Amino acid sequence: MIVAAIFLIVIGVVALFLSARPRLAFFLDEGWKFRNKTEQSRTYEAVSFTKFLVLGVAAVVGGLVLLAMNATFSRQDAARAAFDRCQSEFLPQFTRTIRWDGGELGNEDEVRSLANRLGVKVVFATGEVIVLDPKRHGDDKEVLRFLAANHDQSWAGPFRCNDYDK
Repeated sequence: MIVAAIFLIVIGVVALFLSARPRLAFFLDEGWKFRNKTEQSRTYEAVSFTKFLVLGVAAVVGGLVLLAMNATFSRQDAARAAFDRCQSEFLPQFTRTIRWDGGELGNEDEVRSLANRLGVKVVFATGEVIVLDPKRHGDDKEVLRFLAANHDQSWAGPFRCNDYDK
């Protein structure tokens, strides 16, 4: 994406240079056909000027837009990768590891060990396990929340990863 943006900006600068030199632009564009025959008209110069000016401005603006969007795309790609990691690593491993003993967690040490291995933090509350990802951007670090069987889970639905696009 950055390469395309730089390419557009370079093309735009060249086009703006040619718009400032309409005779050169005309010669490069079509003047070679008329070499030593006649001088180009003012109309051809005006057309060359307008064409290269519009192309130059459009290319520079397009390149700058691509550069600005690159940061957004990078953030979205990182969020998508983090969500995929949550779906493929965190959710299955915590689902297999967590064992409830009534309304309380029965294997706190195993869950804490798994969290350390995966590079996340866990918080144990009454009847729930909250998984926090310190690498997650923003203030909300919660990735997963597991509830004991005695909780009313109708509001939560099945266990799933929280959205990273916050």
